[in-house]
Amino acid sequence: MATMKSVHAAKDKVDVVDVERPIPGPKDALVRIRACGICGTDTFFLHLGGMPSGAGGATRAIPLGHEPAGEIVEVGAEVRGLAVGDRVVVNPQGAPTGIIGCGGELGGMDEYLLVENAEVGTSVAVFPDDM
Repeated sequence: MATMKSVHAAKDKVDVVDVERPIPGPKDALVRIRACGICGTDTFFLHLGGMPSGAGGATRAIPLGHEPAGEIVEVGAEVRGLAVGDRVVVNPQGAPTGIIGCGGELGGMDEYLLVENAEVGTSVAVFPDDM
């Protein structure tokens, strides 16, 4: 099992934890993250101690980062329009398992990000070569 680093907001701290590196399925792509913006939502989760999870103010640790960009390192057999080496920005709302970096299972401040059901124009946008 290959692992990677992941940045999580938790009660009173930010943790960098080792997690299992995702393996893309036939419709997925794997992005090596090169940059991820930090915005007010990330700082909100930090101050809150994670994501609210029920009554009484309880929170749970979550992976951070919903403004990721990087390079495609693997593509599934059914993915069209993406190739290894493409530079992409990821739509955080395109993940079926929840918004990336906002309470879902995935975070843009991970070393690698699984783009589920990868589709140009929906889940990712490709940077032009001259940019």
